[in-house]
Amino acid sequence: MLIHAQIMEMELETDLPLSNSLVDMYANCGALQDACKVLERSTEKNVVTWNALIAGCTKHSDFEAALNCLKVMHGQSVPPNDVTFVSILSLCNHLGLVHEALFHLTSMTNTYYILPRYEHYMCTLDLLGRAGFFDEAEDIVNTMPLCPDFIALASLLNHCKTYKNTELAGPYFNGIVSFDSRSALSFVNMLDIYDSEGVKEYSDLLEGIRHNANAWKKPGMACLEIEDEKYSFVVGDNKTSEQIDGVSAKLKSLTALLREEGYLPQAVFGSIHPLSL
Repeated sequence: MLIHAQIMEMELETDLPLSNSLVDMYANCGALQDACKVLERSTEKNVVTWNALIAGCTKHSDFEAALNCLKVMHGQSVPPNDVTFVSILSLCNHLGLVHEALFHLTSMTNTYYILPRYEHYMCTLDLLGRAGFFDEAEDIVNTMPLCPDFIALASLLNHCKTYKNTELAGPYFNGIVSFDSRSALSFVNMLDIYDSEGVKEYSDLLEGIRHNANAWKKPGMACLEIEDEKYSFVVGDNKTSEQIDGVSAKLKSLTALLREEGYLPQAVFGSIHPLSL
C-alpha cells in the first residue's frame, strides 16, 4: 500500500508497466477487489494487465471472476493469448471442471487462433485423467501435434490405477519405459493395476522385467533430532520396529483426538466472492 500511495502521489498510476505491476501485486496477494480498482483507474490496459488479474483469480480459485475477465476483454477488443489460457485451464484442472476445460481448449484454436502449447495439453490431460474421462484423454493424445512426454504418460498411468483401467494402462506404461526403462514408480503402478484385476500371469511377467531392469525405488527416510539425539526411520527397516510402534501409536491417538474435536481434512478450498468489473 505504501508503494501504491507513492505511485499515486507522483501521478504515475496511469503508467502501463506500473499499473500492470500493481494489478499483479494485489492479485497475487488475494486482494482482487483492489486489483480491479487499479485496473479500472488505468487509462490503458493490455493483455498483460488482464493476465495478471486472471492469474490472481486462478491462484484463489475464483472461476466466475476469471470468466468475467475474459468477457470484459472480449468486449474491450483485447484478445487473450496463450498465457491467458494457461491460467484458465489450470483453474479448470484445480476445480475439476472437465467440460469447461474442453470448451476453452477448443476455443483457443477455433475462436482465437492460438496454437495450444504443452502446458495447455498437460493441464487438460491431467484433469481428464483425474475425472476418469479416458476416451476424451485418448482423443487429445492421438490428435495433439505434440508427443506426450514422460510426465504426461506417468500422470495418465496413475489415473488408470485409480480407475482400474487396464486397457489404457498398458500403452501408457510402454510409453513411459520408452523414456525411462527403470521408472520404479511406473512399475509399481502397473503391478498394482494387474494385482487389483487379479491378472497374476501378467503381474509375474512384469515383476521379472522389473527385476531385470533393476527398477527399484530408494526407500523413504525421515530424520529427527530431539535433545541432541538423532533418530532415523527408513521404510521397510525392521530394526527400528520399537520406535515405529511408538510413533504409530502416538499418531493414532492424535488422530482420534482430532476427530473428537471435529477436525476433518479439507480436500477443496472455498472460492472467494466473484468480482464485478
